Amino acid sequence: MIKVKRYVNKILNSNSYLIYLNNSSEAYMVDCGDVDGLKNDLTLMNKKIKSVFITHSHYDHIYGLNNLLTSFPDIIVYASNYGIEGLKSDKKNLSKYHEDSFIYNGTNIIALNNEDKVKLYDSCYLTAHYTPGHDVSSMIFSVNNHALFTGDSFIPNIKTVTQFPLSCKEKEKESSIFIRNIIKDYRTIFPGHNEELNNKNYQNNLI
Repeated sequence: MIKVKRYVNKILNSNSYLIYLNNSSEAYMVDCGDVDGLKNDLTLMNKKIKSVFITHSHYDHIYGLNNLLTSFPDIIVYASNYGIEGLKSDKKNLSKYHEDSFIYNGTNIIALNNEDKVKLYDSCYLTAHYTPGHDVSSMIFSVNNHALFTGDSFIPNIKTVTQFPLSCKEKEKESSIFIRNIIKDYRTIFPGHNEELNNKNYQNNLI
């Protein structure tokens, strides 16, 4: 079974997640903020980051990517098509309005469409689900039936914020209904902010 470690970032207390297996040297990230502690952990565990999956391209979920790139120049970044636009625009990712403007320096970027799958390990796949609402770039990621990474599309007990320039208010309700319908199939929910949620309504015992 995969293991997940949460990192709480300094900017807006956003979450980044490390996905790994004990017996594999390859690890993955969902979103990327502060990376110093992450790099220390990777050294201790003798692992390297192969890919980063971006839930949406708001600054607080991507600002560590260039720092990570210095240590892992071959990383692949996965995002929605709109997310890729955000990686390349400080206006769209909102960093223009923070102290440090951010534009991703890497070129190894792959667009994910709704329901695309990426193999992480043997019999372990990440599936992308397009969930516009909080942002036009928003996606959530499921890993088998173990984990659901919801970014800011779903934060337990908090109403989804749709007040940003590229929010999709007209799509948020549809995305919210979709997320709430599939949550029961995942053991743990990992949101973009606040603590992970052990799912009491989890109904699938297959691992």
